Amino acid sequence: MNYKAYDKYKDSGIDWLGEIPEGWEVRRFGDFYKSRMGETILANQLLENGKVPVLSATEEDNIFGYLDTANVVLKEGDIVIPARGSSIGHVKLISFPCTSTQTTILCQSLNKSDPKYTKYHLLGLRNILFYFDRTAIPQVTVEQIKSNIFLIPPISEQKTIANFLDHKIKEIDDLIAKKEELLKLLAEQRTALITNAVTKGLNPNAKMKDVGIAWLGDIPEQSKVERLDHTAKIKTSNVDKKIQEDEALVKLCNYVDIYYNEKITSEINFMEASASFTEIEKFKLKKGDVVLTKDSESPSDIGIPALIEENIDSLVCGYHLAVLESIPNKTYGGYLYYAIKSRSSAVQFEVLANGVTRFGLSKDDMKSLLIVLPSIEDQKIIADFLDKKTSEIDQTTTKIKEAIERLKEYRTSLITNAVTGKINVLNFSGNL
Repeated sequence: MNYKAYDKYKDSGIDWLGEIPEGWEVRRFGDFYKSRMGETILANQLLENGKVPVLSATEEDNIFGYLDTANVVLKEGDIVIPARGSSIGHVKLISFPCTSTQTTILCQSLNKSDPKYTKYHLLGLRNILFYFDRTAIPQVTVEQIKSNIFLIPPISEQKTIANFLDHKIKEIDDLIAKKEELLKLLAEQRTALITNAVTKGLNPNAKMKDVGIAWLGDIPEQSKVERLDHTAKIKTSNVDKKIQEDEALVKLCNYVDIYYNEKITSEINFMEASASFTEIEKFKLKKGDVVLTKDSESPSDIGIPALIEENIDSLVCGYHLAVLESIPNKTYGGYLYYAIKSRSSAVQFEVLANGVTRFGLSKDDMKSLLIVLPSIEDQKIIADFLDKKTSEIDQTTTKIKEAIERLKEYRTSLITNAVTGKINVLNFSGNL
């Protein structure tokens, strides 16, 4: 970092903190904020309109209801700290009169510190200050919040640090936003590349024909439009995650393996389960098979495929999944994978998916899926082309994701070092 240290430091008296700038104090959070649990609210008390907005515990300034009255109405400059679950320590600085629920801790300012500095102090030391009880649902208590240390520079310095961090964090967040937008564009480019290759082929000069399907458009003259059950044998698995004493042990390829991996290899740490001899014979996975998700809580998670890239001993397909076994000499597994991965298949799955709280595809639904099928030789050429091109996009995507993580780490480090006095930002001017 291109930041100077303070001229003089003193011992903080806290091992993990070490020295702090001379003129700073180590106090307790309770000296500066009055803290209590949020409002206990029953569902029938929430109104569509009312005098007191009720904040969501997890989303910034998100109002999910109103109350006519509240025991505590927060004002601008007060703070809400989620007290349970994965959101612990994600601090909200209040900008309008409101309250929050019993899953949060409400911190009312005693007007002895700068609110923005307080927010950054809590965020910068989140992993230290919000050590939570290791219960079934992680949680912190009001007493823990009150007793947390609060590192206090002079008030004018608090404001300077907060303003500096506002400026620098915005710069970092703007960079992150640009990179995240680039990730979206790459994902769209990847999908378009796959869709175009499996529906239009690789020869831009090929003769095309109209097959009478509006959403598909023209396809190469030598290709056909086939139902999925004419290109592959479809098997829906019923192998669960249990281990039965009278069954053989197997490696189970389950839902998350397919959802998070486009290609299935022996490097994946498969869970152990058991299956009957009949189930093993029916659902054993082999190189070239395509496995896809057939049930989910969201229709967008239906029909996500993965390709079995190698033969793996004792690997069996788990439930909530379907296996597509290519018809020899007619369908190439690598091509079938990309055909299922294409936007043209996703659109069909979205229409076919049925359900209210959980969505699914029946075997008949999958049978009726239409895909463009060129010759077996062209299928292999297209699959090889897409392997190469998607790999190039994936490498770029990985580099961008790594850059985003580095920026996030830098942001956290910058906040922590500023609010602990490890860097002096009072007279800083320069770029990131």
